[in-house]
Amino acid sequence: MSISLQQQIGSRIKALRRLKGYTQAELAELTETSTNYVGYIERGERTVSLQTLGRIAHTLGVEIGAFFLFSGREKSGRSRQLDRKAKLIGKFAAFLKNADGEDVRMLFKFAKRLTRERTHATGRLGHGKGRRF
Repeated sequence: MSISLQQQIGSRIKALRRLKGYTQAELAELTETSTNYVGYIERGERTVSLQTLGRIAHTLGVEIGAFFLFSGREKSGRSRQLDRKAKLIGKFAAFLKNADGEDVRMLFKFAKRLTRERTHATGRLGHGKGRRF
């Protein structure tokens, strides 16, 4: 079963929204739409207008073309990996919203150190040993 263009665009919007750490409600507010409408778009149940797509792109800090960067297959392994990564980043962003400043600084320093160590060990960022998203 192949998925429709609406579903593919909706899936990309959802992944990019999660990467930015926004909830559906936050994206809806920032794009002057309703939470239900954002959900319909992400599930491919509604066709999104170019005007709304433009507002979503602006809010997410991407070009409209970013919503059309998908393979012809339903879900490639890379797409699933990006979806999992986006979900984790969204959860982490939600966690950080409730953390105090000192905890955020400490986590940032840890992440920076971890990234530096992995880059040094492998010569490439993000391709060291460990779990894949």
